[in-house]
Amino acid sequence: MKNFFSFDKTKGIKIFLMFLVLFIICSTITLNLKMKRFSNLDKTKGSKGLLALLKWKFTSKNSSMSLPWPERIFCDKKDVPPSAVGKDSVRVSSVGHATFLIQHGDKNILTDPVWSQRIGPFGIGIKRLAEVGIEFDDLPPIDFVLISHNHYDHLDLFTLEKLQKKHKPVFVVPLGNERILKKAMPNAQVHSLNWYDFKTFDDFKIHLVPSQHWSSRAIIYRNRDLWGGFVIETEETQVCFIGDSGYSKEMFEEIGRKFTNILFAILPIGAYEPRWFMEDVHMNPREALLAYLDMKAKFFIPTHFDVFKLADDGYGKALEDYFTAKKELQINQTFLLKPGEFVVKSIKD
Repeated sequence: MKNFFSFDKTKGIKIFLMFLVLFIICSTITLNLKMKRFSNLDKTKGSKGLLALLKWKFTSKNSSMSLPWPERIFCDKKDVPPSAVGKDSVRVSSVGHATFLIQHGDKNILTDPVWSQRIGPFGIGIKRLAEVGIEFDDLPPIDFVLISHNHYDHLDLFTLEKLQKKHKPVFVVPLGNERILKKAMPNAQVHSLNWYDFKTFDDFKIHLVPSQHWSSRAIIYRNRDLWGGFVIETEETQVCFIGDSGYSKEMFEEIGRKFTNILFAILPIGAYEPRWFMEDVHMNPREALLAYLDMKAKFFIPTHFDVFKLADDGYGKALEDYFTAKKELQINQTFLLKPGEFVVKSIKD
């Protein structure tokens, strides 16, 4: 006689896992409904959610891959930046991904600094494939650090703690992200801004501008913290940096109307496939170039490509599509900076 209490262990494990996933989904929905959350200017745009993420991960394929991702991407020549540049010029150097060193006058500013070899919680996660363009110990004194949002490839606490220990910079973040920084670095000087707010420091301002994206560092804290981009403004010039964003013509045109002297627009072009999943929150190269035109900036610098394998676009695909769109749109005022490369422009040109 069959034991009434006997059961198929494999089937039991599957049932347990199914209920665990349902519990996580229900808990996430409940907590998110109770939590004050930020949204994009177009409230219909945003992250697709957990079920869509699982669908993507289980059906992901690099169908548009132009080249397989290499195990390691070496930097031909690393930049050793000067301690400062003059007021008449702006120097922009690529560290890789969304990390740039922007120098103007006597100020040195880092965007979304990531020197870690892996991005993710507890030092585990996606591996860095491209070497950094500037060694950490070769950085000049860092005055300011701008963090666009809280995703691990943009907000890397390991790097931020190293910067705080060595340079003690001023950190500027979108609303809510100050909690993350102050928890890890209680003595850090952190300023948080809402969209189109600004903070004045001596003879220049740092503005937070909108982007079309989302935020989360844990499944239960979606959109609790704001996201955005920055405009660095002095009497002489402006530089715009956007960490991550989907394309919105109205949003980028409004940034251009408010800031009419943008020398460099530093905009993301990678991690954009599959489009059904990424379109709302990650521009493809053509959309990034259109955003540059919408803002009426003088020069375009692409970012967010060929450092971390984040999406289905293969190695080199972003640049392939970038050059195609650049030719189609007849855009020539661009600087492609791979890690270790830099550009210096006089603001009088």
